[in-house]
Amino acid sequence: MSKRKCLSIADKFEILNEVDKGIKKKDIAERYGIPTSSLSTILKNRENIIRQVESNNLLKNRKRIKVCVYEKVDKAVLKWIACKQNYNLPISNMLIKKKAIHFAQKLGFDDFRASSGWLDKFKSRHNIMFKVICGKSVDISEEDSDLWKSNILPKLIEKFDPKDIFNADETGLFFKCLPNQTLDFKHEKCFSGKRSKERITLLVCSNMTGTEKQKLLIIGENKNPRCFKGIKSLETNYDFNKKAWMTSNIFEKWLLDIDRKMSLDKRKIILFVRNCTAHPRTLCLKLKSITLAYFPSNISKLQPMNQGIINNLKVYYRKRILNKVISNNKNNITITLRDCISEVSKAWSNDVASEIIKKCFSRAGFKKMFIKTDVKVPDVQQEWDIDQCNDMTLQDYLKIDEDITVYESPIDDDIVEDVKKKENSGEDRYEDENESAEELPKLTEEEILNAFSVVRNGLRQQVNIPYDIFMKLNEIETFFEKTTIYKNNKDMGFTDYFN
Repeated sequence: MSKRKCLSIADKFEILNEVDKGIKKKDIAERYGIPTSSLSTILKNRENIIRQVESNNLLKNRKRIKVCVYEKVDKAVLKWIACKQNYNLPISNMLIKKKAIHFAQKLGFDDFRASSGWLDKFKSRHNIMFKVICGKSVDISEEDSDLWKSNILPKLIEKFDPKDIFNADETGLFFKCLPNQTLDFKHEKCFSGKRSKERITLLVCSNMTGTEKQKLLIIGENKNPRCFKGIKSLETNYDFNKKAWMTSNIFEKWLLDIDRKMSLDKRKIILFVRNCTAHPRTLCLKLKSITLAYFPSNISKLQPMNQGIINNLKVYYRKRILNKVISNNKNNITITLRDCISEVSKAWSNDVASEIIKKCFSRAGFKKMFIKTDVKVPDVQQEWDIDQCNDMTLQDYLKIDEDITVYESPIDDDIVEDVKKKENSGEDRYEDENESAEELPKLTEEEILNAFSVVRNGLRQQVNIPYDIFMKLNEIETFFEKTTIYKNNKDMGFTDYFN
């Protein structure tokens, strides 16, 4: 019997990368000299392997993943450290040990001892060094806006091409709010998760040239909203939090996904984000292809997203909702989360132009491209006049959610509750009893193909339809045929089609 081959964690991580690139699993197994069953085990342990590698303290020849007995204590202490770092508060070894004991007791680990040995292993596991806590972080001092634009920002972006300079920021959206409900929502800031059923948090991200608008991330309050029943794919990313806020865990998941994509493309980018507890600086240690830069707390409103990008997105969304009300003859309609995802995705991909994004970056001081910086807000007045409501203005409606809370600011009890959560709690239950959305009807392949024909014939009856519209329809139809029909019939022989 041949000796069993032991792969290092680095080898296993490389195997995951090769699988992601689409290399055949049989070829990968042969190259590494392992049976396909071992490859399947590696794929099942994907998250653990990635977590070990991303910690940046992994020895390349380490063979096994050693599980920390007090993993929840580790998670709680790390989350607490991240909060302190965002406020630039000093952290000592003694303070970490005291906090570890505090969290261990709250988590029910009465036998935990925060010894010097535990602290050394904790720091080793998570690569914590107090001299330089974030190796790839750009630590920006508090400066006024003029100094930031003229002196600090140019040095940060000088080594990056405009296409590799990104900004991401969150915003709140009262997605269900219709014109006749504006007064009910006016001046709401939604502290402590208030009105979480009526609002979502949006994470919006784009590069400086406007050529890479990242897929929107929507954060709701439920893991499985009732209106998602029957849905397997969405136009946006979706995550959940009981207060519909951005949390450090959600942000980390999103950020590491972007980092992996950039690594596969062999790109190095710089991403500017707001300085807040939901964007912990400890994440810098886990990044390979992203340099994370934080705006100074006192000038966060100068970031490109706040120069008109997010405002344009939300105005276009409201414009689409107004058109929905108008097309429904002003009858009472209900906007579900499913409707919101559809409309806000269209607004982001089709309505917010790259020129708008370029202008907003330029206005924020990103001067690698010379362009005019006047940013116009979409005109919604015509739709508003058709659906005119009393006792409110169009500006009231457009600015209804411009200042609502979207970030967590965890206290110790919140941290403990977060680490106690089970990964798969409630995954099969569809929530939100107040949601009245109907389940999507199950369509047959024939019905979907007929729908393509209906749309194509409808376009043919219109005047001056651009050629690329027909090409896009053909592209979508071909994609459906390849992924569904041909896949289902892959076992049929050529002559079977004629029998």
